[in-house]
Amino acid sequence: MEVKFLSQPLASSDGLETFMDGLSSPSLDRITIVSAWAKRSGLARIADRLAAFRARGGNVELIVGVSEGGATKEGLELAMDLADEAFVFHHPGRTFHPKVYLATGVSQRELLVGSSNMTAGGLGWNHEASVWIRENDSTPSQAFSDAQGWITTLKLQPMSCKKLNVALLDALLASAELRIGTETSARRPRSLPDSPEDSDSSSVGSVGGLFSAPAIHMRPLSPLPSSTSKTAPPGSTTAASTPSTPSTTPAASSGSTVVRRWFRQLDNTAAQLVKGPRSNPTGNLRLTQSSHGIRHETYFYSDLFGGLPWAPTPTKATEQELIVD
Repeated sequence: MEVKFLSQPLASSDGLETFMDGLSSPSLDRITIVSAWAKRSGLARIADRLAAFRARGGNVELIVGVSEGGATKEGLELAMDLADEAFVFHHPGRTFHPKVYLATGVSQRELLVGSSNMTAGGLGWNHEASVWIRENDSTPSQAFSDAQGWITTLKLQPMSCKKLNVALLDALLASAELRIGTETSARRPRSLPDSPEDSDSSSVGSVGGLFSAPAIHMRPLSPLPSSTSKTAPPGSTTAASTPSTPSTTPAASSGSTVVRRWFRQLDNTAAQLVKGPRSNPTGNLRLTQSSHGIRHETYFYSDLFGGLPWAPTPTKATEQELIVD
């Protein structure tokens, strides 16, 4: 038996993506991934390895969670495409939070247990720690037997572990009790050239300069394949007529809790409706006073998004940025 400790993303250590590279071994014929979160940003980066594994007869099984707003529509859709069988495990009132990767064959077994979700952050960007166990004995050790038994136990809970299909996905997306995100547009400012797209790797503040990046070499994140980088085409939204009079305060969506609200009437520019062939969508919505009794110079920074981790923009010394869930 061989045991390795992985300290991702340090360049001196392997990470989850190295583990996934091991699927090329002809001695492995099955992999089960149990991940609290699965997103296209992670699954798409290993899609080629999973496809090659299945093409030579390997079996791929995914068990993913939908707690804490970590799941995305695109991740769940891709899970169905990439796996022979995909399941959603959800325990109301408790968070499903494991990160377990079990690859097996007749005489070879690989087990990785750690903090890495199947997301871009978990695959290579975030600071994660895992233990990777390998063995080549014909009889599985207790650790492997226990891991396989735990996976079997999860799947034997019919009201908690359900096969992921189109009908279940539609029900999940329609539920007001779950937050299923989307990756159809950029989720975060791409301040760093290889920064990921997913929300579990959002930048946080430097605490007024008290913290800075560690002086150690990090492994770069592998790029997202262009064939899976789906974004809505510019101008694809349907043009709607702009109301002639200001609207009242918009109603909250079903099941939501409003903490703070700002709204404005959209003109053509704000609504991304181009006026002619020489115009282009701005791609942003300006946060303005919009007839509200606010000081727009300070309101958004101190009130609407106050108390959240604003961070300096690495490429512009006079700017700060914020990722809001």
